[in-house]
Amino acid sequence: HPRLLFGTADVRALRSRANSTHAHLTRALRRAAHAMLARPDVYLPPRPSGEPGPRWAEIYGSNVGALAMHCVLAPADRAALALALDFTERLAEQSRRRRRHQQQQQEEHPSGAHTLLGLATAVDLLYAQLNASKRRDHLDALADATGDVFSHWRARPWSAQPTDGRAVTGMLAVLTGALVLEPHRTHRARATRWKRAATGQLQRAMLLLEHVVDGSLQEGVAYGSYASRALTQYVFLALRHLGIDHTRSGWLREHYWFYLATVLPGFRRTVGIADSNYNWFYGPESQLVFLDTYVLRNGSGNWLAQQIRRHRPRDGPMEHSSAWRWATLHTEFVWYDPRLVPKPPEGHGKPRLHLFTDWGVLTHGGGLALDDRSTFVSFKSGPVGGTAARRLAQCSPYRWLNNGMGAFNPAHEHPDQNSFTFAPNGRAFVSEALYGHKYTYLNNALVFAPSPSSKCHRPWEGQLGECGQFMEWAETDAGTGGLGAGKLITASQHGDMVFTSGEAVEAYGGGMMLRSVYRALVLLNTQTLLVLDHIERAERSPVNLVSAFFHNLDYDVRYVPLSTENGYRGALMDDWDAHYKMFWVDDQGNSPKARIQEAELMAEMKKRWTQYVNVTFPMQSQVTRIAYMFHGPFVNINNLKFIESSKYGVRLSVCLDNVEKVISIATKHDDPVARHGFLGFGGFAVVEDRSKVTYFGQGTVIKPKHKHETVFVLRISIIFMGISSVTGVVLVAIHRKSSVGLQKIARSVFLILIIIWLLEILVVQNVCFQELCGNDWANLTSVVASEVIDELPLISLDAPQELPTVVIASLPASGAEVVSQLFVGNSDFVYIPIPSLYFRPPSVAVPGAPSGDACKWPLFSDHSDELPETWQWFRSLVRHTRTHVQNAIQATRLSTDSLAKGILRVNSTRHVFKKKGGNGQRKCARSDELGNIQRVRKHLDSFPNSRLCLGLNDGNWNNKLPSLKDVIGPAMKALYVVCDPRTWVYSMMHSCFELPGKPAFPEGVCLKIARHLDPRPPSASNASEGCGDGARPLSTPRELPWNTSVAAAALLASAWRDNTATALRSHKQLTGDTQQLIRVEDVVRYPREVAGRVYSFLGLPLPPSALNQILFTTRTGVVSPAHRGLDFLSVRDAWRVKLSPAAVREIESVCWPLMKILGYGKFEN
Repeated sequence: HPRLLFGTADVRALRSRANSTHAHLTRALRRAAHAMLARPDVYLPPRPSGEPGPRWAEIYGSNVGALAMHCVLAPADRAALALALDFTERLAEQSRRRRRHQQQQQEEHPSGAHTLLGLATAVDLLYAQLNASKRRDHLDALADATGDVFSHWRARPWSAQPTDGRAVTGMLAVLTGALVLEPHRTHRARATRWKRAATGQLQRAMLLLEHVVDGSLQEGVAYGSYASRALTQYVFLALRHLGIDHTRSGWLREHYWFYLATVLPGFRRTVGIADSNYNWFYGPESQLVFLDTYVLRNGSGNWLAQQIRRHRPRDGPMEHSSAWRWATLHTEFVWYDPRLVPKPPEGHGKPRLHLFTDWGVLTHGGGLALDDRSTFVSFKSGPVGGTAARRLAQCSPYRWLNNGMGAFNPAHEHPDQNSFTFAPNGRAFVSEALYGHKYTYLNNALVFAPSPSSKCHRPWEGQLGECGQFMEWAETDAGTGGLGAGKLITASQHGDMVFTSGEAVEAYGGGMMLRSVYRALVLLNTQTLLVLDHIERAERSPVNLVSAFFHNLDYDVRYVPLSTENGYRGALMDDWDAHYKMFWVDDQGNSPKARIQEAELMAEMKKRWTQYVNVTFPMQSQVTRIAYMFHGPFVNINNLKFIESSKYGVRLSVCLDNVEKVISIATKHDDPVARHGFLGFGGFAVVEDRSKVTYFGQGTVIKPKHKHETVFVLRISIIFMGISSVTGVVLVAIHRKSSVGLQKIARSVFLILIIIWLLEILVVQNVCFQELCGNDWANLTSVVASEVIDELPLISLDAPQELPTVVIASLPASGAEVVSQLFVGNSDFVYIPIPSLYFRPPSVAVPGAPSGDACKWPLFSDHSDELPETWQWFRSLVRHTRTHVQNAIQATRLSTDSLAKGILRVNSTRHVFKKKGGNGQRKCARSDELGNIQRVRKHLDSFPNSRLCLGLNDGNWNNKLPSLKDVIGPAMKALYVVCDPRTWVYSMMHSCFELPGKPAFPEGVCLKIARHLDPRPPSASNASEGCGDGARPLSTPRELPWNTSVAAAALLASAWRDNTATALRSHKQLTGDTQQLIRVEDVVRYPREVAGRVYSFLGLPLPPSALNQILFTTRTGVVSPAHRGLDFLSVRDAWRVKLSPAAVREIESVCWPLMKILGYGKFEN
């Protein structure tokens, strides 16, 4: 000892750094030690026999680590050492009392884990200062505490919840205790057993977190820091003691943004989603330093930790609690790497939108310095527990994860779907109510009345799971994750403007008979936020009132009633003479008076005060639209009104600083046809003013200047020029007829001209602005775009773009199934793979070139007599998709009842589909073909206007895309997917021969390739078959022995070269806006960028759900629906070790010209 965080040989180096590169951390440790010395009665555990509660253990177990670390770095501080030894002895005594009383067995909170973690750390760091008797006593106490926490963990429900903060903290404490005890023979056997058990549980946690693609923790930023403190310490201990390396974890890499994007401008306060404090519980400086040293290696973690420490509040409600203030100082000191110069991430300094696609949270403006343009907005709409938890609860690939949502325990979440916050100038105007009881009205969300199913606050009812101290996540849907599900629909940013929206109807009980609870946010500039609520209810719905809430927790400001010049009611927040205002109106012109209320509610260990604005609207029809305007002190707003409220959307008009803006929002968000018809493109919102139009998700265009404006300005200029000329002539005449001096006349002329020019400017400005705010906006989309000012390409406004029909074409084993994840599960598209059991076009019978031929890929034009039937089939599929699906079901005699029960067996299926397992969890439907037809039919029933996406991935259609465009029409958008030829060659060999009897692709493909891999000499009788090399055909792939010979590689490389070259030549017939080439390696390496590029090419905003799906697939390798064939992601790099160097060189020799064109380099090693 010490051995836990560093060894004895490292102590001298650490002491040297303490006075140089780590001096700022040394000062923090010294302040902590002196604070404990000054008030030992407060910071040291008491000695009475009474048993303390969980809060006690958390405070003292967290503080001792920093004190012990200070003693290691400053051995001359004898007073601190004496205090630390006394501290350690008291913790050991506390552990013995806890064992005697066995209070831990009745506690839900893992209080003993904090004591154990502190005791193990202190014993390890101070071991050299203990005498033999104290060493033995402390090690015995440590062993008893480790065993107690381990037994307690096995007895508690959260032992089956690997990612829960309590479970992670408990298992970290057990692992830490075991690592300290293991070198000692007396405790070695038990310590080894505890170490294995704790490591297994923590490994499960890390495995599940790999499914969380955005680096978030569903318990929120504050409570999440509790779990992340333990997780980062485990990753370090696993690397140091267990030889397990998690530093390349995708979750860890993204976890940095969980801290940067969620901190408000000024680095003092964070997003308060779920059970939260004003900011972090544990750290996060330690976690950020760890991420920088072991994961990021770019200085951004050190920079953010530096900013947080520099701006951390020293008093008031945002001050760090004494239970957590010093808990991570010792690990931060050990992990800090001064060679990483603190610097912000690339692009920092401008407000940026960040999407947590798994968490269902959007933030804009996080991690900025505090100034007048630092505006922060957040929006939450996602499934309880997160997307990954819901996916795993419904279909778990792990046998040990079989408890539905019970394996994740989202008890610390809130009923907060479609909630938002707004902080213009970094000042919290609308904020969360933070840690407290789970009431919808505390979360800036909507509640309805009168509801027959209300459980609290009758007759009002909010979202499912409310009313308790913890979220009642298991009250419906058997805990499979359907409870409280919101959905983030879209999110996009253009300049200072942001648009986002979410649907939360599934978060409300079915008894209210709501059809849609859709909320859209439009950030018009850094000062102004427009919020639109669209509520749609069934005709027989019992509710007829809707109430909105807006919170603020700051004591030093108060909401007061407000009435605008236009007669709208609202509220005002006066912050040192800076007025922050909100007002509202519905589509009927109603603007009811709000109630401004205060409440004091129980939080973590204390009461928390909040004030809120409550406004209630009557719902007079089946569809209700309400607009709320929030703005800061540096903008003048008036004349907010609905100018259109139709079946498919709304248009609102508002004047910002005398400039009228018209905001168009489509409310049929799951219908691309309705959106396109209302907005003119397939997005969700448009903002238009006199000079530009912003299509959210596509781009911004500048309007051409109207002719009448130019003429008006020209007339004004001519008039004032005439006045100026006449004035000059008059003054010259006066000079000639009088004795007035020339200089005096010149000065007079100059002064008069200045006055005239100023008058001209005022007149032009006033008249132009009057025209802007009084303009007739009847035809908003008739202006032709002239200049694109954003990065994304924009649709042509004079030729409206059709909604796309997508075709994905590739060779088999090229990874097209990865690209398809951009469309699977997307309400705008229905994905159909072709060929499949139920979707198989008529074959093109070409002599010597069957449809599965891997060597000859015929063009339509080569055999036009055979194609009319194929053309008709594709045209019918595109135009009458639902009919095709129904015919497929009838043709295979699949009744509707049997599909619903899920008991059919088909020859192509691998498993029987079961509705529910023994534990109430829905089993995965692993039957590929049956699952596809079920998925397609269900999707079309829910979204009848979905666009078609065809997956033509058998290689037969790569060079037929121009012909397919003639069949499908101008709406066709082709995505041609290619992969590295070395990957493809290995994949084809692997799929055809390494899996004998189970070919991953149509048998014809494997057979045709196999006949060309036969090493025997060709015969004259079959010289005309195949690709002309006279290879003898084989009956099955099994007849050919497995090999990776150069000849085999060369032949397959020729097939890849010929097909790819033919496809690229044929694609020259397509225009650039019709087809796009995608390298699947780019999708795997840069999924965000490629996904954005693909949807920009399609003329649609990238849905957050599609982004989450492609990130999930590229991270985990799981493809949905189940892919019948080779998993490209599992073999994409296998050729580097499986193919011989000679085979690789042969492939490169054959394919190099095309590889160079496509951007593939030669293998150097």
